[in-house]
Amino acid sequence: MTVRERTRQQLDPAGSIGTGVVTSVIAAGVVVFSVVMTLMGVAEISSPPLAGLALAAEAAAAATLAVASGPRRAPFGREPFILAVSLGCIAIALSAASTWSSDAGIRDDWAAVAVGVILIACGPYRPVRELLIGGSLSALLVGFVTLLQYRWYVTEAPAAAFIIVAVTPLLAMCFAGAVYSGSVVRSIERWQRRASAANLSLMREVHGGIARSVQQDRVTILNRDVLPYLREVLATGEVDEETRMRARQISDSIRSVMVSEADRSWLETVLDEVAGPGNGQRMTVDDPEHLASGMAPDQRIALRAFLVALLTSPRQSSPRLLITVGSEAGLCEVRLIATLGASEHLHRLTLAPYLAVMRAVFSHLELDFSRSALTLEFSYEQH
Repeated sequence: MTVRERTRQQLDPAGSIGTGVVTSVIAAGVVVFSVVMTLMGVAEISSPPLAGLALAAEAAAAATLAVASGPRRAPFGREPFILAVSLGCIAIALSAASTWSSDAGIRDDWAAVAVGVILIACGPYRPVRELLIGGSLSALLVGFVTLLQYRWYVTEAPAAAFIIVAVTPLLAMCFAGAVYSGSVVRSIERWQRRASAANLSLMREVHGGIARSVQQDRVTILNRDVLPYLREVLATGEVDEETRMRARQISDSIRSVMVSEADRSWLETVLDEVAGPGNGQRMTVDDPEHLASGMAPDQRIALRAFLVALLTSPRQSSPRLLITVGSEAGLCEVRLIATLGASEHLHRLTLAPYLAVMRAVFSHLELDFSRSALTLEFSYEQH
């Protein structure tokens, strides 16, 4: 995922986790609707095998929609969208072929409506342009099929009238879903812009306080180590070799502390905050080039939330964690290995929402549970 798409799922991954359940219900409803409408129009079916294939194609489209919209497979990509719509179009052609020369009207032609429902269900996952293109191409197919069959309809009317009646439900659902999806995306983007402006204003307000806090930390170090030494030197009025050695030790100590703090990445800071400072060899971040600093804000938030959920789980006892950050082919690659204190199933349930968000903001995320270890790999572009 090199470029973030303008979809609800990718702009608001945390808020879109629950849409998978709704999409699965819609997919199941499409299958039930298709079966019921086929049984109601069984008298007009001239080829039962083709009718069965049409139902199978529609069921496959619904299954593709349900599987691809699951949080474990986020984000919902272009390929499953194309596959679901294509299977729906195949169902349109097969359904028409199953009633060839025996279709008395279009009132029980269910396949076009089913494709329209699939397009609505894809609204949270795909851009508006793709929804409109998929709906328009499906409508062209429906119009063509209707043009071929209208001569057998019992009602006398121009072919254009039948075509308009056949494609209207599909286009209505397609455009309604696209308009709603577009309005939600624009609303999320407006909220993000306001939040970014407020965050920038807040950062400006607290910048001075942060600077004073850092300065106070440095002054505290000086008061604790340097001032007593200077008072002692002033009191004795002598500078001998021992005094010089103490001055060198104090300066080396202060320098090492400041260098260590300057070299620490935000990932190490997160681990200290979650697991407590001095976690020793149990938790290690290997990021010599400080590539983690190149993560976008939403990527940092998603990774931090995942680490908090992983390390603060009551099922974890003395967890161990290794995070390696490197660069390959222009992308930053992250490999996270953690020990598990409970069964794989329990951790999958606990971490599923956080992983769903990470799949939406990172590229090529792969997860592997192997006995007592969790291995997570993902990549991102440097910002």
